[in-house]
Amino acid sequence: MYKPTIFYALTYNCIRHCNFCFNSRYANYDIAFDLKAYTHVITELQEWNSSKPEKLSLNLTGGEPLLEPDITKVLQLAKGAGLEIFLTTAGVPINNSIARAIKDSDTKVTISFDCHKRDIYEQTRGLNTYDKAISCFDTLASHNCLHRAIIVINKASLPFIHETIDYLKSNYGVVDFILMELSVTPELFDNTGARLSQDLLQDIKTFFPDLSITVGHYCPITLNVSPDGHYFTLLPPDHFNMLGDARTTSLQTAIDGYRKESAAYRLIRPTCSDLVVTQR
Repeated sequence: MYKPTIFYALTYNCIRHCNFCFNSRYANYDIAFDLKAYTHVITELQEWNSSKPEKLSLNLTGGEPLLEPDITKVLQLAKGAGLEIFLTTAGVPINNSIARAIKDSDTKVTISFDCHKRDIYEQTRGLNTYDKAISCFDTLASHNCLHRAIIVINKASLPFIHETIDYLKSNYGVVDFILMELSVTPELFDNTGARLSQDLLQDIKTFFPDLSITVGHYCPITLNVSPDGHYFTLLPPDHFNMLGDARTTSLQTAIDGYRKESAAYRLIRPTCSDLVVTQR
């Protein structure tokens, strides 16, 4: 029996143009965040968690979720519903008020950061994005909000994995890492992708025995909600299955659709949890 997390894309807007991002196709569409739809989903999640033994968590994503103007209200609603809240960000400058709202809602932040070297980072993420990320991480770290880091592995970042892990551990106290190999089209992978060898993984384990390091060779199917309030499943880079308007499609129906696809997927692909290198 699978325990899905609901990945809620608050916005598809982003300051970056990452070549691996499956949401980038929507960046130029005017898909506005619908607070009423979000509130409806939060209510359904609250009712689910109060009546089911299987508790669901909420992961706020994007685009860049910190660009959503209603982010503080979003966090308050989720906190008020008693949900376990995660937020995945590549980092945009934020003020202390937003950082406090993240802290006060007990939100666990995952930062997506590929390389501590500015030039390598901006090869993938776009020009003039590195300092914005660092500014965000500094603010979040000052409020003790950082939970873990995702390092997307590509040909440019691969030689600097050790240094990047050490940088995030030393500067921000991150002890939980996901090393994520690209889930993109074969053509794009040939140009930019890289695989983590077993020798390199063992070397990382030797260097960082006290860290939790999980390897994601394939991105699993996820259950998502779009900014305008539609359930869909996603298997990067290009498999989307719409499940219906979240205001009229029940959470149970959405989860049943997710489980059906996930069960079929697990027959042919390992999941991230099957690929744990070392668990702290």
